[in-house]
Amino acid sequence: MNAHSTLKPHYPSKAKLQAYVEQARQLGLDVAAFEVSPDGTIRILSSAAFPSKPKDEFEAWDQAGKL
Repeated sequence: MNAHSTLKPHYPSKAKLQAYVEQARQLGLDVAAFEVSPDGTIRILSSAAFPSKPKDEFEAWDQAGKL
């Protein structure tokens, strides 16, 4: 048997996820999403990681601060 077949996924609890998201918000991070890996790793992603694309030219100018 290899090591991969005997390892059991270790996901963090909901309370731990909530605590990490709250800590990120207290540090000023705008939390957009989080990822959880089977090994228990938690990645918190800010809204800056997901840039919004403008729907039209007006919105593009507005986002660029040209209005």
